[in-house]
Amino acid sequence: MAEFTYIDLFAGCGGFSLGLREAGLRGVWAIELDEDATATYRTNIGDHILCGDIRKIDTKTVPHPDLLVGGFPFPLPAFSMASQEETATSSINAYVSSRTCLLQYLS
Repeated sequence: MAEFTYIDLFAGCGGFSLGLREAGLRGVWAIELDEDATATYRTNIGDHILCGDIRKIDTKTVPHPDLLVGGFPFPLPAFSMASQEETATSSINAYVSSRTCLLQYLS
């Protein structure tokens, strides 16, 4: 059986990724803006996380996984065809080609 991979946008300290890892998925890329959260993720989940602004990432350098996950504040308008303005994460549209998207949104 093939191993399923995922990338985690707005990864925080890695709670979502921890659950995916426990379910047998392999994280191949993650990004988080907060330095402390990134350090915690790196310690507990793995070194595949970047600390930085997703708007400054060259999307050609990001792998195309089986699963795209995103934690709060995942910007849902970035997936909308109606949204024509440049959003903080419009670059994530490049990953809609992943087999599945799983979004975590807490209100």
